[in-house]
Amino acid sequence: MQASPPLPLADLERVARMAQRLCGVAGAGIALHEEAGIGLAAWLGVRPDQGRLAGFCASLRDGVALAEDTAAGGFLAGTRLPGPSGMQPAILCLFDPAPRAFGDDERARLADLAALAGQAFAGAAQQRAGSERRQRYLTQASHELRTPLASIIGFSELLLKREFDAAGRKELLEIVHAQAGRMLKVLNGTFDLARLEAGGRAALHIAATPLDSALVQALGIVAPLGQNDRLRLELAPGLAPAAADPARLAQALGIVLDNALRYSAPGSTVLVRTWAAPGPALGIEIHDAGPGMAPEVRGRLFESFYRGPGALDTEGTGLGMAIFKEIMDLHDARIELDTTPGAGTALTILLPALGENHG
Repeated sequence: MQASPPLPLADLERVARMAQRLCGVAGAGIALHEEAGIGLAAWLGVRPDQGRLAGFCASLRDGVALAEDTAAGGFLAGTRLPGPSGMQPAILCLFDPAPRAFGDDERARLADLAALAGQAFAGAAQQRAGSERRQRYLTQASHELRTPLASIIGFSELLLKREFDAAGRKELLEIVHAQAGRMLKVLNGTFDLARLEAGGRAALHIAATPLDSALVQALGIVAPLGQNDRLRLELAPGLAPAAADPARLAQALGIVLDNALRYSAPGSTVLVRTWAAPGPALGIEIHDAGPGMAPEVRGRLFESFYRGPGALDTEGTGLGMAIFKEIMDLHDARIELDTTPGAGTALTILLPALGENHG
C-alpha cells in the first residue's frame, strides 16, 4: 500500500486558526479518514463528540462541497479538501457547541480555507516525491559507481604489489585515470539532476535568450568531439528571443547535439533548424541520420541511467537525456520525437518565446 505524504502540521494549524477566527466558531481543524476511523490533525479549540464527527464526515460524499449539521448537540460544518492522489481523504471542519446560522459569506470563507489546506497537502506530497526521486538517483548512482571504483581499487593494488616497467605502469595509470573520470561524470550528472528537481523553475535565471547565441554556446560544448563540421545549421532570421535560462538552454542543446553526433553514422550530416511557431513559440529541430530507435528504447529515452543498445560502445553516463528533459520541463517546453529504426531521429523542441507573461 502506498504511504501517505507526511502531514504539513504547521500549515494545517495556521489554516485551523484562521478558520476559527474568520468563521467565529469554538473549534476548527482537519479530520482525516484513516483505517481505524476518523482522526484529527491540527485541531484547535473545542472538539466535537468523536462519534458524531465520524458520522458527519461520512455524510460528505464526492461532489458535496459543503454540509452542515444543526441537530441537537451543536453545529458542524465541513468541506472536503482538494489534494493529490495518495492523500487520505481530509475534511476541514468547524464546530460550535450551540446551533448557529452559517451564511454564504462563511461558506465562501470555508471553501477558500479548504483550498489553502489542500495546497499544503499538495506541497508536502511534492516534497516527498522529490525526496524519493533524489534517493532513487543516489541509489542508481551508487550502483553505477561500483564498476569504476572496483577497477580503480584493483589496478591500484596491482601497482602497489607488483613491479611494472614504464609502459605497463603508464597503461595501468591510464585505466585508473579513465575510471576516476567516469566516476566524476556520474557524480556530477547525478547532483545536477537533483539540483534541477530540487530548485524547480525558481532556480532558473529566465531572460531574453536569442536562439542563435544559445546554439553558439552549445556548439562550444560539443566542440571537443571534433565533429562540428557535420552540423548543418538552418536558422531562421529575426526570431524573437526565447524565455529561457541561457546557460541551461545551452546545456540542454549541447546534450542533444552530443547524442546526435555520437550515435549517427560517421561523416553523416546532422541538421539543426529553427523557426517561429504558434504560441508564440520557437521551434528547434535536431535531425540525425543515425540508426533510429525501437519503441522500447524510445519509451525509456529520458529515464535516468538508461543506455540503449549500442550505447556501451560510446562514452556516457545515461544521465544526459534525463537532464535535458528536466531542463525542458522547467522551461514549459514541448518535446516531440520522430524516430524509426534504420531511418534516423528527429527531435523537436517547442520553446516559449519571450512575451508579456515571461520576465
